[in-house]
Amino acid sequence: MIVRPFRRSALRLAAAAVILCAGAGARGADVGYQTWFDYNAGWKTKGGLTLFGDVGLRRNHVDPRWWKYVFRPSVGYEFDRWTLAGGIGNFYTDLAGVLSIYELRPWQGARVSWPGAPVRLTHLFRLEERFFFDTDDGNSLFRLRFRYQVGTRFVWTRSGSGWGWYSPLSVEAFFQFDDNADERFGEQARVTAGIVRAFNPRFRVELDLLWQQTAQLFDLYSDNELYLRVRVFQVF
Repeated sequence: MIVRPFRRSALRLAAAAVILCAGAGARGADVGYQTWFDYNAGWKTKGGLTLFGDVGLRRNHVDPRWWKYVFRPSVGYEFDRWTLAGGIGNFYTDLAGVLSIYELRPWQGARVSWPGAPVRLTHLFRLEERFFFDTDDGNSLFRLRFRYQVGTRFVWTRSGSGWGWYSPLSVEAFFQFDDNADERFGEQARVTAGIVRAFNPRFRVELDLLWQQTAQLFDLYSDNELYLRVRVFQVF
């Protein structure tokens, strides 16, 4: 069944997000391109507790030597409209022949859905403690970051058995807690537009286009990044 009140809006919003991503990237002095592949698994237990996590692989197409490997085990607790969660992110960046960086990223966060009608918005708050380790020379660095994301989704088709198509759309802001402006680097803002095919309530595949604005560190990073992300979700 086509959910007509949302279908036309979803098409317009998805098209606007793609145009925004492309336009923002074109205006930047440099544009980086990456491909992300993520597998997300979850295990729901009694009492609202959920164990979840993801493993991923990321490639930079501007410099083919650049690879990033991701492993992020997490746990969440749901009650009413809220979900409290936390986890430990592990990120290993390898730039062959140049450097290799391991990042340990504990995080704590909360998610709430509000309002519920006519458009349901999901708000995500996350605090991250980021520990960077240069595996070549042993140097380390600590950064504290806060993230806020607001998103929604537009359902195109849906059935009682749980399969269907829908489009997620989100905007996210990043806040670095660092007084040293010369070292304030990393993500600043991100816009994500995607399409999801849910095969049943426990399995879905998602394709996203992300535009990300990145602060420069001594001109080593691009002003803008465009990411193509493929994600597989499975609940056991």
